[in-house]
Amino acid sequence: MRRLSKGGVLIFSANSRKFTLDTTLNDEFAVREISAETIPPDFQRNRRIHRCWEFQQDHQL
Repeated sequence: MRRLSKGGVLIFSANSRKFTLDTTLNDEFAVREISAETIPPDFQRNRRIHRCWEFQQDHQL
């Protein structure tokens, strides 16, 4: 996160079904889950294919 330009957004994706995002990240960053927006139409039948989040430093998501 320190390497992002001001206003930059970090995209994080995890394919592990057991992965859980540390909820304390919400205290430090703006976090928005975008999983549904990142699943291609061919994979809509299995929405658990991955999870994806956007992180921003200045809480503007």
